[in-house]
Amino acid sequence: MSAETGNVPLVLIVSGPSGSGKSTLVQKILELPGTMPSISCTTRPRRATESSGKCYDFVSEAEFEAMVARGEFFEYARVFGKYSYGTPKKWLEESRKRGLDLVLEIDVQGAAQVKEKLPESVAIFILPPSKEELERRLRGRGQDSDEEMARRLAKARDEIAAFGKYYDFCVVTPGPSAETSGIVWRKELMTVQTKAPESQFAYVVLAARRARQIMAGAPPLIENPRTQKATRVACEELEQGLLEFDVPEATSVDEDKDGNKRKK
Repeated sequence: MSAETGNVPLVLIVSGPSGSGKSTLVQKILELPGTMPSISCTTRPRRATESSGKCYDFVSEAEFEAMVARGEFFEYARVFGKYSYGTPKKWLEESRKRGLDLVLEIDVQGAAQVKEKLPESVAIFILPPSKEELERRLRGRGQDSDEEMARRLAKARDEIAAFGKYYDFCVVTPGPSAETSGIVWRKELMTVQTKAPESQFAYVVLAARRARQIMAGAPPLIENPRTQKATRVACEELEQGLLEFDVPEATSVDEDKDGNKRKK
């Protein structure tokens, strides 16, 4: 049986500590058919390698506050007590209009807001294989002062401690040993282990789409499932090879003059 998407697009939340590899892996989700990105607004300064309208829309504090006052954000938060980030509602509206699953790359504060407003959204938390590997990655970027590094590591500890409260899946990114990668469902190690991050993400997205079918009334493909939770039933179906799906080859991504990402 093939797992097709339903009529209402999914909202896929992706979060993780700085240095977890979430931005790279989000691109793997966006290589899957039927997905589209959202572009967050932020008040932080633009880096030399960035341009507005690609990963972020860079706005002033006054512009951001005006958008908040007009109710334009689906979620928003202040990070590190310094800069504000928010997801405009227009991306949710566009995803529904186009029938595409929307991918939000947001932090735990934003995920909590989205889960409150859309409990059916699917939240994925990205983890490095160890705390030591996370620190190694952060220091390897060479972008942060010691004070900023300490702040990021402290925030990472808080986020990791809280992920079980809001997130449906946790994907562990590969470290020096590929054996450290895998998928965790509600803190339970699943029987399926994959070494390629894109395979992990394909697995998670397919499970989410299949769970949506089950919640809409589709009968399970397994007899006597271990749980009645739709997401877990979908995972069991995947583990038993009862769903047919293709993981697409990586596609090149082009950008139009407005900075919108399009698959070639």
